[in-house]
Amino acid sequence: MLTSSAGRKKMRNAKHPMRVELNPRVSSLGKASPSFFCILVLLSICQLSQSVVGFGVSSVVGTFSQRSNTNHFAADGDSIANGADSPLRLISFDLDDTLFPTTEVVRAANMKMLEALKERGCGEVALPDYLATTKTIRRGLESPSTYQGLRKMALKQTFLNAGIENDKLDEWANECYQAWEEERHAAAERYLFEDAIETLQTLKATYPDVALVAITNGAGDPLQMKETLAPYFDFTVSGEMDAVFPHRKPHNFIYEYTLQQYQEKIGAVEDFVPATGGWVHVGDCLANDVGASSRCGAQAIWFCHLDDEMEGDQETIQQMGALRLVESKDTAQTPEWSTATPEEVAARKKQIEDGKKYVSASIHRLSELPDAVKSVLTTKRPALQDN
Repeated sequence: MLTSSAGRKKMRNAKHPMRVELNPRVSSLGKASPSFFCILVLLSICQLSQSVVGFGVSSVVGTFSQRSNTNHFAADGDSIANGADSPLRLISFDLDDTLFPTTEVVRAANMKMLEALKERGCGEVALPDYLATTKTIRRGLESPSTYQGLRKMALKQTFLNAGIENDKLDEWANECYQAWEEERHAAAERYLFEDAIETLQTLKATYPDVALVAITNGAGDPLQMKETLAPYFDFTVSGEMDAVFPHRKPHNFIYEYTLQQYQEKIGAVEDFVPATGGWVHVGDCLANDVGASSRCGAQAIWFCHLDDEMEGDQETIQQMGALRLVESKDTAQTPEWSTATPEEVAARKKQIEDGKKYVSASIHRLSELPDAVKSVLTTKRPALQDN
């Protein structure tokens, strides 16, 4: 289980001095393959053509398809080098357990939702009973539901379980959900990791032309966090959006859609080539963030949460961090707010294990992120593999 806010503050002491760990597989360029030189020649010819006929080679290289489950950028990691090829244009962030702790935030939102239920005549509803209702509904669905839709169904059923039946149930369920979502954002601001704002300020100052974007499966939206995150983010892509659902992380589509939105909202940039250094993604999940974003062209930085008792060399610490992420998804230790089925938990374990191969760099606190970004922009990315 992830540490509490107090535990994370203790973590920022001399026991764990600042360190940015590059994946040893990507710390040097090594020998270039023949295909690499062929690509260089081709790019040189295209650039010459550009000066003659105005042909934009970057717009061709950077084009991506929305067909999911396909590597659209490169099949051979040896032919990708970062740094000079494409300037950094996009830094995307996961939200939950990357910028704030999920457990504390969702628990606070749930408490506010229970208050709203009580105000509408439901009496004292125990959180475990509400969560059990949610899981029962989800496992009985014939087709996927958004988290918002699932929560509203559970709220309506909670009224029915309390013997309340009238024509206002849908309205009340919506109002209770809104209370939950508003508190989720308010709690996220209260529990924001202590070095989050300073890190975002540093990134904005260092890369003033780079877009900062949130990519999340849930209901969090930094643009709704007016007192903290809103000034730093350009837009948010959520798995709850009609244009994305049901293709949440770790599906390729949510990342491909983000790239499309970047081009539409920020404006097409000729030298933006995600697979050659133009895009960095930051997140805590090896499956949803590291593996998934890498498949779509990002340099993935893993936010590896550490408990105070974690000590040892960096290889041991990273293995412990990865293992803890796997174990935290185990059925016996699934967070109270999760509705994941045992089958989904098993699949996630494999995805987490696979994601370890695509870590470009790892950090243990957000204040290390600016140095990590600089590091990955000058190293070779992990080789991509089709799944």
